[in-house]
Parts: sequence; structure tokens; C-alpha cells
Amino acid sequence: AAAQGSPLRGGAAPARPDWSWLPLARHRHCLVVIDGADGVAAAAAAEASALSVVLGEVFAHTEGVHVVVTSRQALGRQAAELPVKAVGVPVGPLQPVDAARIFIRRASRSITAAELSRLVADGAPPAGQAPGQSGQQGLIERLADHALVRRCGGHPRRLLAAAAEVTHDVADLADLL
Repeated sequence: AAAQGSPLRGGAAPARPDWSWLPLARHRHCLVVIDGADGVAAAAAAEASALSVVLGEVFAHTEGVHVVVTSRQALGRQAAELPVKAVGVPVGPLQPVDAARIFIRRASRSITAAELSRLVADGAPPAGQAPGQSGQQGLIERLADHALVRRCGGHPRRLLAAAAEVTHDVADLADLL
């Protein structure tokens, strides 16, 4: 089935969830991802079983569906209300090179090697990088050592927010420090 928007959104919930994708999944083996269930958990104070309702609908109308729910916080007592077993899997921060890859993909403009050289340990290559290494991998490794990426601590949301600041109006990454 084609990817569809989630019937749940962080913040204000829609008046009626969009279940148009549900018939497409009825007899298929597929994975449904509910990303950012924090919004559901926050709304749970007003509507105690929001996630349970969503999962109940999915499982009532499908046969071979697996569900992954992501949340920055444990679901807590809400997990007991779910129609399935909830398993918490803590996920640590991203490794520096992976963080740099996300950052560079989400920046609104190109980031130059010269820009990074001015800010990474007086132009010295990062640990494990041979002097003079260039190309995309060299740039990513230099960016992984950049203070702007390091201060995000490997947290994807912080990286996305920092990358959003890298626009054509910002002449140099140093201006963001």
C-alpha cells in the first residue's frame, strides 16, 4: 500500500481521523508506523485512550499488519490500555557521522569544505581521517566534528532544527555558533 498520512498528528487532533488507507491494508502484510506518539500521549490527558482507539481500528480491520509506535517518552500507564503488548526499546543518540549526514541533507544550502576547515580544530582532519582526504565522505566527517553538529548531541530533532537555520541568508556556519 502507498504510504499515507497518520490519522494522528502532534498538537491539535483532526476532527475525524483519515482512515482511507485502512481498506488498502485489509488483506496485506504491511507495517504501519505511528511516528511521534508523544502528541498522542500529550492529548491522552483529554482523551485517555487515543492510541488504543487507533490501534483498535487498525487491528479490527486488518489481518497481517504490524505496528511500530515511536515516542520520545515511555507510554507509561497508557501502554496497559493498548490492545497489544507494548515493548519499550530505548534508542540512543545518533553517531556523529550519521548526525552529520542528517544535518547536511536537511540544510537549505550547500556547506563547503572551506567553511568547515575554518571551524574544525584549526583545519586539522578529524580523528581517523587522513590528511588531504576529500570528497563527500571527508566533508561528512569534518561536519561530524563541527560544533554546530556536536552541540545537537546526536538527537534528530535538534539536528533538524539546527539544519533549518542553515539558509542562504547565513553566509557561514560560524555565524550560527
